[in-house]
Amino acid sequence: MRTRSEAAKPTDELGWSDDAPIPRESNVSKPENVSPRARRKKAKPTPEAAEEKAEELFTTAPGQEERIEIPEVGGGFGKIVDKVFDLPNPHERFDELVAALSIDDALTPGVLQAALNRAEDNARLAHQLYVCSKADHERFEIENERVVGAMREKATAELQVEKDAGARSKAITKDDVTARVATMFPDEWAEVNSRKVKAKGMLDHLQRIADIWTQRCRSLSAMLHAGKQ
Repeated sequence: MRTRSEAAKPTDELGWSDDAPIPRESNVSKPENVSPRARRKKAKPTPEAAEEKAEELFTTAPGQEERIEIPEVGGGFGKIVDKVFDLPNPHERFDELVAALSIDDALTPGVLQAALNRAEDNARLAHQLYVCSKADHERFEIENERVVGAMREKATAELQVEKDAGARSKAITKDDVTARVATMFPDEWAEVNSRKVKAKGMLDHLQRIADIWTQRCRSLSAMLHAGKQ
């Protein structure tokens, strides 16, 4: 039975009296402040879930082999993709763009206006040439990686044989594999790296050509505007 003093203790709407003990902070549950990125890291897919997700990418039509369904650009933009990347004889377009950079005529207002019109067309063509080369460079990198991967597999297998035989005591590193590839395939390894550097250099150069034509448009426009004042 409660005493009179206990019964007289006032309580609030939740039934807490004035001298009731306040719960410690550790006992009060708080929402976990975790970023969406951290939640994605925590939720690691199981091997079964990963395999199920991979199987969703494969489709098998009746009478056909299993293949991966590759997504395409939609919303009508696929036709634009086809037009942008339909560039016959890109080496001829490159020669034309380089040759057109020279202006030999006197820079009269008429010549400047005609040159500006051509420069705008050439700027669009130069950018088209660059994006087409970028797409083909990506394809080249993927195909090149397949060749490099095959050579590295053979080099790794040879190094593993040496390690199993006791000729090597340390773990096989990437540098070990690269050195063995250069030894096993000296001509191919040199050619692979040479082509890779040249392909990247071509891409950088075409980007520079596109930038030059964009700047040419600005320069001719400024010159034409200054001549009319």
